[in-house]
Amino acid sequence: MRSRIPALLAAGGLALVTTACGGGADEAPSEKKDEQKQEAAAKPRDIFALLGSKTADMTNYRIDIEMTVEDDELEGTFRPTFTYQVQDDPKSVLAEIDMGDEYRDVVAEEMGEFLTGVDPEALSTFTILKADDEVYLKNPHGIHGDADWVTVASKKDLEEMPDIDFQAFVVLTEVLAGAEDVADDGTEEINGQETTKFAGSLTQKDIDAVDDAEKSAALEEFFDEKIADKVDFEVWADADSVPHRITMKEGDDEMKLEFSDFGKVSFDLPADDEIGEMEA
Repeated sequence: MRSRIPALLAAGGLALVTTACGGGADEAPSEKKDEQKQEAAAKPRDIFALLGSKTADMTNYRIDIEMTVEDDELEGTFRPTFTYQVQDDPKSVLAEIDMGDEYRDVVAEEMGEFLTGVDPEALSTFTILKADDEVYLKNPHGIHGDADWVTVASKKDLEEMPDIDFQAFVVLTEVLAGAEDVADDGTEEINGQETTKFAGSLTQKDIDAVDDAEKSAALEEFFDEKIADKVDFEVWADADSVPHRITMKEGDDEMKLEFSDFGKVSFDLPADDEIGEMEA
């Protein structure tokens, strides 16, 4: 994908949780789209065509993401992982981010003596919660005070938080669904669910065809730069056009998204006495 770690993880002000929890106004779907959603997808290509709208409609699910990316700025190969749990009652998102061993090594080397008494894992793993228009950071190492969770209030703190643009994944499924180079590749069971597998490639032409400014911006942030050649992808979707797995590859960069626990995600929000202000 030619995406640098900083572009994927350090920009956007927690767009992942803001979008998933209803931040920002979405355009009302057209009558034509509503009609399409009511129709059963009879052919494999029909399943794929509805992929984007079905993804946008999901309100309770889990996404596990694995990445392998070459990063010129940090000079190395990094393998971060992300887990997003999205629930609709109460509307909230729990994000767990692990930057990986390679990133921990970079942190330890660059910070050196400043890490005395601090586990590098504390600076490379993060749990972030978005609920009730508030953003909270789990504080297991006591770096930000004594409370178990701290409120992330300032714009500066939000901008410096690890992040990945959640909205970009929704837009990505829309772009994949419109890609010209795609074909069904048989059926396969994913986590006990029968799916149709699709394989194809994404080019800059597909990206340029997006005429919505916000969506274009999300894709630009996701890919970081124009696609030089193509991004190969595979998508596994069920008969209702719900994605269960997406893989993408460009050169040495790889990404896998696994969707699961549809309608089953449930987690407790921290009590008031577990939340404090961020102190450092």
